[in-house]
Formats: sequence, structure tokens, C-alpha cells
Amino acid sequence: MALTTWNSIHDLFGMPREMGRLLDDRFDLPRGIGPSASNWVPPVDIHETDAGYQISVELPGIKKEDVVLEVKDRVVSIRGERHSEKEISEKNVHRIERKYGSFQRAFKLPTNIDASGVKAAYKDGVLEVTLPKSEDARPRQIDIAA
Repeated sequence: MALTTWNSIHDLFGMPREMGRLLDDRFDLPRGIGPSASNWVPPVDIHETDAGYQISVELPGIKKEDVVLEVKDRVVSIRGERHSEKEISEKNVHRIERKYGSFQRAFKLPTNIDASGVKAAYKDGVLEVTLPKSEDARPRQIDIAA
């Protein structure tokens, strides 16, 4: 049995990378799509139920006409653009923290989705997407014969 030393600082700084890898593997994130793919990435929450998935996307300041939602096979794609409110040409600008531009998020879900039943609603800057699982992907109780 080989002894190894524990490097707490190395393990601590490596934890976010490992968590990201685990989440990417769980949802099988396509390469080139996600937080590192653009300058601005809206935060996303994904919840699974027996019936399907619920995706919530924060899109403050974006019109629903500027958002495109697509579902193909097991991949859900959300893309759009946040436009700058006005061009700033003054020299007295102290800080600009809000990011503008296009974004794209794509998630490969672990089970098949019934694309005909997908519903989306946009209210108060939050896009809520309901993705029902296909019938063969839903859990079902099997009666046991005597």
C-alpha cells in the first residue's frame, strides 16, 4: 500500500473544477457550449421529476422575441441576445458590469423528451421550460401476477 500526502490547498482549489466536470458528465454538455463559450451566460436551474424536467433561466432585460428555444432528441438549446440599452460615449463612466451580447446554453438530458408536450413561459425576466419525459422513459409500476 502506497502512502500519499494530502495537500489541502491543492484539493481545495481543484474542487470547483471537479464539480464542473461531474455536472458536465451528468448532463453530457456538448463541447464549446456553456459558461466558457461566451462572455455572458445566463444562470440555469434544472430540476427532474418523475414526469419530466423543469428548466428555469434568468434572462433579465431580454425580450422574449430575442430568445430561441429548441428541443431535438435529448438536447435542449436556449439562445438569444441581450442588447445594450444605449451607447455610452461619455468620459465619466466609472463602472460597467452588465454584460451584453449573444448567449447559448445547451443541455443533453439523460432521458428522452416528448417534444410535442414542451411548454415555455416567460415572466419577469425568467424563462420557465417544462419538458415532459416520453412515455417509455417514465417510471411505471408493474403489477405482479400470482
